[in-house]
Amino acid sequence: MNSSNERAERNTKTEEIPVTSSPIGFPIGEGTRIEKSSKNDVTSLSPEENALPDSERARLQWEFEKFLANFTFFLDLALKAVGLFYAILGGILSIYFAKDSKNEDVVKFLLVAPLIMSIILGLAFLIGGYLWQGATPRAKDIADKLKMTTAPNFNLLTWLLYVFGLTFLATGAGLIWLIYRLV
Repeated sequence: MNSSNERAERNTKTEEIPVTSSPIGFPIGEGTRIEKSSKNDVTSLSPEENALPDSERARLQWEFEKFLANFTFFLDLALKAVGLFYAILGGILSIYFAKDSKNEDVVKFLLVAPLIMSIILGLAFLIGGYLWQGATPRAKDIADKLKMTTAPNFNLLTWLLYVFGLTFLATGAGLIWLIYRLV
């Protein structure tokens, strides 16, 4: 049984490309068998003919890892900022809806802080989404050059930043309406 497998492997003239991985665990390299058929077929080139120089591969791997680290950092930061903002807003709105006649003037000024925060965060998230949108094609290009089998979807952060930015601006508009209703 082993001899038939060995004969089949010798007849196909295949070579295994080693799978290397980054320190964070993403596989880099095909990791599959590539047949050496014609010199014109890019997918059939041997690792020596198709590989990047080690210095270029290391530089691209480092750059891709920085993209991935930035992606996870900004995604985490965005989710924490949204959670913190709505926790603060919920606390202030609970004071507003449980208002007493003695602190009605104070409630108007309490709503100004979340209004300013929502406008600043909304604009920051929209600008961040626009800036990250430009970084996404570069990360995909690096993943293609490194022949990664799977790459994260960097567009997720772009769309989340846009959605959160618009949500913050809509919340700010609602707070403006609420403040003018009090006056």
